Amino acid sequence: MKKLFTSLVAVILIFTLSPLASGAASKPIKVFYNGNQLKFDVNPIVENGTTLVEFKSLFNALGLSIGYDQFTKKVTGKKGDLNIELTIGSKAATVNGKKGSLDVPAKIKNGRTLVPLRFVGQSTGANVDWDSKNQVINIKKSTSNEAPTIPNPQPEEPVKEIPTLKIGETFSNAQLDITLQKIEYASQGIEIYFDYHNKSDIPVQMPGNFQFKLDQPMYEHELNNMGFSYRSQSFGYIYKGESRSGYYFYVFDKNVKIKELTFHSLQDGIIKEALVKWNVE
Repeated sequence: MKKLFTSLVAVILIFTLSPLASGAASKPIKVFYNGNQLKFDVNPIVENGTTLVEFKSLFNALGLSIGYDQFTKKVTGKKGDLNIELTIGSKAATVNGKKGSLDVPAKIKNGRTLVPLRFVGQSTGANVDWDSKNQVINIKKSTSNEAPTIPNPQPEEPVKEIPTLKIGETFSNAQLDITLQKIEYASQGIEIYFDYHNKSDIPVQMPGNFQFKLDQPMYEHELNNMGFSYRSQSFGYIYKGESRSGYYFYVFDKNVKIKELTFHSLQDGIIKEALVKWNVE
């Protein structure tokens, strides 16, 4: 038993301490607002040509009030008549009630919320310039008395509906089959048991990622962004046509109950598309 616990702790540390994806350039990006460098706990990252930075530091520099709803995962910034709304993991964005779609959504990295810098900056009327040679972004407050030029995102994409199942039911698509078997609450954490079958030509090392909806929403952010261990018949890759029965173990000492589990696909360690959710109540 002691040996098993030691192995489990080692695996937990591996997943907790190892970054899912570096997302960082060889030279860290520096951000300046009117000549003053902004400080971040997590370095800015670039995804598909969009720079994402910590929203609190950016909002403070731009004079925006800071709002975050843990239940809806909505980020809000207000300044006078200006109201900006973004949602973690969603390309939908709203500026003064005008809806549109971002190229890259806001996301959470290492426990910090990152938002698209240019979109937020230009929404306030600031000028945003990128110095690729020096990896520097300069944000300059507009001296004009004209109203801010609000970015015009692409038309809002329809919200994709995903199937809702009960524990014991199986989700299937062209890439995989997955069945949520049971959930167990232990004194040291939460265990999610499932069966997985790989249908794709791409070997899978980790089946995917679960996101939690809890009876106490204030703990969702913490649980959804913490490390976990994956235990199965084998720690190797799952090849096409192979199946695994295993579980994810989350070290979590809060007295909570899961209301809903959403399963997301993974690509290069990054959480991607939401595929299915299970009602646990």
